Amino acid sequence: MLALILLKHGRFDAVEHLLTMVNQNILKEKTSSGIQGVNNEWCTLLHLLGCCLLSQARHQAPRGSTEKKVNEAISYFFRAAS
Repeated sequence: MLALILLKHGRFDAVEHLLTMVNQNILKEKTSSGIQGVNNEWCTLLHLLGCCLLSQARHQAPRGSTEKKVNEAISYFFRAAS
């Protein structure tokens, strides 16, 4: 919920930082207990990370890093879809 509020207010860097930390925590849980219990949360998180990166590419990123942000976003979308 916090990530959505930050996204609405254009705080893309904060959203990326928050979701990256959550993703790292989920990945630690995945290795210790399996992904089954957090699968829906993980997919949502990856989707939000992709949206955040696309927003950064559109609004804030310098021209050189725009392509990198878009490629990262696509990677998160594919991971969420799989």
